[in-house]
Amino acid sequence: MIRSYRHGALAALGALGLLVVLGAPPGLAFPDPYAPQVRIVGPPTVLDEIGRDATVASGTVQVRVVARHKREPGEQDRIKYLRLMSKRGHGSYHSLSRWDKEARAVGGLGELDTTQLPNDLYTLRAVASDKDSGNRGTPPTGTAEYGVGGQHEIRLYVDNGPTAPQVAFTGPTPGKGASVSGLIPLRILSADKEGVERLLIRAYRPDGSVDLCRTVRGDHDLIFWDTMGHDYCSPNGRYTLIARAVDRDRLNRTWLYDGTVSDAVTTVVVNNGPNAPRIAFEEPTPMDGNPTGGRLTLKAWADDPEGIAYVNFSVYNAAGALVWWVAKQEAPYTIQWDTFQGDRAVPDGQYALVATAVDRDTLNPSDRYPGTAADTRPVLIRISNKDRWQHDDVLGG
Repeated sequence: MIRSYRHGALAALGALGLLVVLGAPPGLAFPDPYAPQVRIVGPPTVLDEIGRDATVASGTVQVRVVARHKREPGEQDRIKYLRLMSKRGHGSYHSLSRWDKEARAVGGLGELDTTQLPNDLYTLRAVASDKDSGNRGTPPTGTAEYGVGGQHEIRLYVDNGPTAPQVAFTGPTPGKGASVSGLIPLRILSADKEGVERLLIRAYRPDGSVDLCRTVRGDHDLIFWDTMGHDYCSPNGRYTLIARAVDRDRLNRTWLYDGTVSDAVTTVVVNNGPNAPRIAFEEPTPMDGNPTGGRLTLKAWADDPEGIAYVNFSVYNAAGALVWWVAKQEAPYTIQWDTFQGDRAVPDGQYALVATAVDRDTLNPSDRYPGTAADTRPVLIRISNKDRWQHDDVLGG
């Protein structure tokens, strides 16, 4: 089926003239079959981004080819054969039809079945040769100096509609949520009759951010993902892996890509072992033996690839017993401690402050926590509210 048309004059090449006519619908008369003319029937459709003059076709295309000798009749001026060939892009020609008949004019009707062909630009070439044995051995080139042949070419785009490329993960075990760590080989199977232009591979962390972003040309079947090659390890947890294949079908391109696309999706669980969070006190700092009291600010900084679930602030007395604790689930990790009055008031003496960060890595829980935990070094302070009591007495408090 032809979906566009082009008119043009067929150049008389050498001693032969050729006529190529594609798919005329019933009732439409062809021009004089011996006239050096070309007629392609159908509405014009030309892709600007490719910028070539061609017809768009699908299904089975009928190609009528006629060759005639233009010189006076003679034994050497009779046509020996007529041949119709096709090629894809810059590839090699393949024969479609051949007519071996010695006559002044030879014609035939060939067919091009596009249903099994990739969508692409194709060239149809018709070649005829005469019986000029004096120049035998020179292939038909359409050049007058050889006097043995003539040819004519037309171009057409084969477009049988979009066909999504095939793509699938073959390793790690697809869809099983396999547990992996370290350097992970990702095996991807992709194929398309137009050819795979490129693969886009993404690995999404549990929080939805991107951990792996890779684009490779062609149909690579093995890509490595290093989950321990960053400044710190990739967060432990369930990852979604997506492989997107983009083919070379520019006739059915999408708005984001130059071809047709399809995705393969699988999941894996990354577990590079326990990765302790980082935590430190910002306030208070050790007092070097100087007493403090009243209302204190406890402030900690914490970070972890898996994310911080919460930070515990704990206060221990000189005997090592836990006095009180409180958890802070969201940053900033800051609390106020009134050492003088209220539920958290304490007697004068020496105390140790400890902040504990607990991450969201449920694959590697600690003994006392649902995730991996890490403590700060104890910050030792000496509480003395004696001066405050005396001050209040003076004021009549």
